[in-house]
Amino acid sequence: MLAEDDAYFIDKDLQRNVSLRPADDKVLATFAPADQDAVRKLSGWSFDDDAFQATAPRGYAVGVLAAASLEQVPAGPPPPVKAWVQVYEDVADGRLHYVRPDELEVMFRDGVPTEVAEGLLTAQGASPIDTPIIKGYYRAATQPRRSFATIRALTELPEVLFAAPVEMAADERIRSAPAAPPSNGTTATPAGRKEAPLNDPDPRIAAALREPLFGELWALRNVSQLIPSDNDLVPGPPRGQKGVDVDAIRAWRVSMGDPRVVVAVVDQRIDVHHPDLAPRVLPGEFPDFIDPADIQGGSATAHATGVAGVALAAVNGKGGVGLAPECSLLPLAVSLTGICKYRADAIYYVAQRAAADPTHRFVLNLSWEVPVDTIGVRLAVRQAIEAGVVVVAGVREDHDGGPPIDLDATLPYYPCSYPGVLAVTSTDQADVVAPGAGIGSRVDVAAPGVAIKTASVPGWELENGTSFAAPFVSALAALLLSVDRTLSVDAVRHLIKSACKNIDQVNPTLLGKFGSGRISAGQALTQLASLRGTEAVRPPVLAPPILTPADSHTGNGLPSSP
Repeated sequence: MLAEDDAYFIDKDLQRNVSLRPADDKVLATFAPADQDAVRKLSGWSFDDDAFQATAPRGYAVGVLAAASLEQVPAGPPPPVKAWVQVYEDVADGRLHYVRPDELEVMFRDGVPTEVAEGLLTAQGASPIDTPIIKGYYRAATQPRRSFATIRALTELPEVLFAAPVEMAADERIRSAPAAPPSNGTTATPAGRKEAPLNDPDPRIAAALREPLFGELWALRNVSQLIPSDNDLVPGPPRGQKGVDVDAIRAWRVSMGDPRVVVAVVDQRIDVHHPDLAPRVLPGEFPDFIDPADIQGGSATAHATGVAGVALAAVNGKGGVGLAPECSLLPLAVSLTGICKYRADAIYYVAQRAAADPTHRFVLNLSWEVPVDTIGVRLAVRQAIEAGVVVVAGVREDHDGGPPIDLDATLPYYPCSYPGVLAVTSTDQADVVAPGAGIGSRVDVAAPGVAIKTASVPGWELENGTSFAAPFVSALAALLLSVDRTLSVDAVRHLIKSACKNIDQVNPTLLGKFGSGRISAGQALTQLASLRGTEAVRPPVLAPPILTPADSHTGNGLPSSP
């Protein structure tokens, strides 16, 4: 057997025993990315082509090992495989766990000195694999086939907050297929239809309405415009229903944002030089959280760039506009394929920055999912909320479309299922819940997530999915905090949910399964302005820089020179 015989550990946070067992013939193998072709040809192995292409460049893959090969497993893995372990399943619920062989992650309690923490690791035969970005939170190597025993030993120490296996994930963006070829910034006006030029007495709003792509941003202003499509990749009606939008213009009459309110997008690498995003990126330097094995982590992606664009694209006459165009962007790059710990690192970073900076407020957008409840991500999300960060996540969806999926009938996915997280599903331009979108009691609100024109790499592109619904909610939270930066997380959640548009009539078979309804930024901002007795809130023209280099890390995640 490749699996360790005593595959169990204690979840110190929830005080429960997590028991695992081998999952039939599935094996997780690690190797040098350069050796992926040789691994692909190993005798007795079979791989899913799509899954292999997604993970092999990161140095690991999950394969099915023939029964005869399992029975004749040699003492070590076959070259060029460095290490291997059978995939585990949870004895309690059957959920699969993809864990790194001979590794663990451990977080020491606040106040434990580095030399003490590393001494405790050494005493257990473990050693740090890399320098932790978050103080006291380590990924460590163990002695061969001793990871679970070492985890249990560390868990018993009073200096340790938690210890757990190093969990892996495949490509966990929550998105559907791209909807159309990228646009170069010009608005495609449907034949035979002319849009009257938009204007507004407020010069800031007028400038937003004059953005070249504004006519395609139905989620901000739906006037029954034709929705550009590429064959059948854009679900929903080709022409939107007038008024089915987030009521952005009414919201902007109260606030277009404040640069002291920060939307942290923890996602793949964002194109921070995109003309719609560069003006909103925070000054200063901050670390990367890319999995070191991710050789593609240096490249900006359409997913991350598009998520940021929905929320924060600037008013500059160069393309589109986000719902919160005067708030700030904190781009934190992670790998959405590979080790989950680095996502937890990024969330902890936001939590710590928020706790240390009372003059600014933070919103955290998580447009991804993991199929297991990892202790690191769970505690990081909890710490962020306790630090006053509004946390927003898209819910799971079926990437192939089809009817909405009932999340109550499946095992929970995370981080959308954590307490306090605003869980977002997606709707189309007629307020119908989008094909394949997640529904159920865990959903808090719905937001537009079909044919969303947003920043891409390069240019602008149509996108679908709860990945792109979530940043509308993040942007709305940011606008509310721009009006009143003293609002609690619970108050922001209440304002967003209480102002939602009832969409029961167009979703009669899904009643009670899409939260409070589809968000209305106009209603939420008007409601808050009424409570505060003010019509409009304008931020200062210039905001002071807020983020400084963190713990001697530079923007590329490498230690800075002394």
